[in-house]
Amino acid sequence: MALFGRLLRALREGKGPAKKGWGRGDSFPGEAGRPLAKSLEGKLGQIQRILANCDDVVYRRCQVLSRPAVLVYVDGLTDKKTLEQHVLKPLANPAGAGEGRAGAGITDFIFVTLSAHRVKETRYLDAAVAGLLEGEALLLVDGATSAYLIDARGFPKRNVEDAKNEMVVRGPRESFTETLTDNVALARRYVKDQRLKVRIKQVGSRTHTHVAVLFLEDLASPDLVQEVFRRLEAISLEGVLESHYLEELMRDHPWTPFPLLLNTERPDKVAGALLEGRIVLLTDRTPNALIVPSTFFDFFQTSEDYHYIFPVGTFFRWLRYLASLVTVFLPGIYIALLQVNPELFPTSLAMSVSGSRQGVPFTGWMELLLMDVTMEIFREATVRLPGTIGPSVGIVGGLVLGTAAVEAGLVSNIVVIIVAGTAISSFSVPSYTLASAFRLMRYFILIWSGLFGIFGLVIGFILVQLHLVHLHSFGVPYFTPLGPTRPGDFRDTLWRSPLWSFKRRPSFAASPRPRRLVQTWREDDEYE
Repeated sequence: MALFGRLLRALREGKGPAKKGWGRGDSFPGEAGRPLAKSLEGKLGQIQRILANCDDVVYRRCQVLSRPAVLVYVDGLTDKKTLEQHVLKPLANPAGAGEGRAGAGITDFIFVTLSAHRVKETRYLDAAVAGLLEGEALLLVDGATSAYLIDARGFPKRNVEDAKNEMVVRGPRESFTETLTDNVALARRYVKDQRLKVRIKQVGSRTHTHVAVLFLEDLASPDLVQEVFRRLEAISLEGVLESHYLEELMRDHPWTPFPLLLNTERPDKVAGALLEGRIVLLTDRTPNALIVPSTFFDFFQTSEDYHYIFPVGTFFRWLRYLASLVTVFLPGIYIALLQVNPELFPTSLAMSVSGSRQGVPFTGWMELLLMDVTMEIFREATVRLPGTIGPSVGIVGGLVLGTAAVEAGLVSNIVVIIVAGTAISSFSVPSYTLASAFRLMRYFILIWSGLFGIFGLVIGFILVQLHLVHLHSFGVPYFTPLGPTRPGDFRDTLWRSPLWSFKRRPSFAASPRPRRLVQTWREDDEYE
């Protein structure tokens, strides 16, 4: 029974005989691991059997040292000008090349003659087809036991543009694109250190999505690096289409609405994380990076905090904390005071609220919920509409709807003000994923406040805090440095201290070199 149980568990995990030879990293059942044939027609037949009914695959016949050859590439993924200038022309005019007759001679001839910046040799069918699907050209030569993958990738891609979701007034504006190689290059432009390591893994048994893991070898914790690769290797999925797939599959707590991995589109933010000893994951076809580990307070920080003098940066950060509290608790406070604890209202304010609610047919709780849900629908509609008309429709529609609802006596003026203030405050949170979690928490607090008043509001607040303290990001307590308390990390969480005071890296990163190199013209000490 124990043996049967182990076999059943292995089959569920995709490790049993039913999936042997076709797991993660093996793309082609029956052909995976097969060596290429020696004859040209044999190699060509192997490729054509796998890529049957693929009309975008081009087979271009040519010659290599008087031997028949075929150049195979996927139309749209390969740059035809590169093939013409760096492959076909050198093969047609092999100036100074001798007559190669053995397979090794052909290999030497190809590596010397072709002017493409990278040529790889492979003897296996799955590697050859995988290279084709990556946009590389495949050269098949009669009599050679190997095939040659030529880097001539030329698929459509977007240029580096300004950051759209994390805009700043001062500082660099460039953002990541959907091309992995460009994103890695953007990170290396900021951190020109030989100890910056880039490890590329493939995830997804069908999409074979490349994921680049970046870390500074002397700063990142070896245990953290090992844990990141362990979680990547554990992912068994047919397709990874965006970085959120990794975020959802690698997080410590799958059911929480709070983001546990920091998402950013800015290379300068990635560079700052690397210098703190953290690890960055870049996913191909995704213009965002994931930073691990991350804490709750990281989602309130922006690059602009460090582009201004520290008192200004601290003030802006405190404004974001205040805006988050308004987003979550303002509707709950209003409902608690209106329905359960009206005695806590000041007399003048109570009379004003009572006067504005004359003729409103709904209870305060239903009135606020109706208006808030309507605002959320407008927000979602604004995101989905084309960029040229989306903001206009959202602003005009909100004003018209709010005015019409008040004039029709469906909602009161005070509710419109509360919903508008709540919505504006949510826009002040830098992370859209955290702002979305706050929007869900607002309804949670609203229910407790409507049932039990101020007492319910306090209970809801305590439950949210307990949930935050319970969370972890790659083993790091999510509410660090408040829970657990680490006073040394306060200088870059609750406030933004001067740069010359950042003499230690964040303790939760567990860097082997916790002390930074910090020296100013006033000091003679160096910190290693």
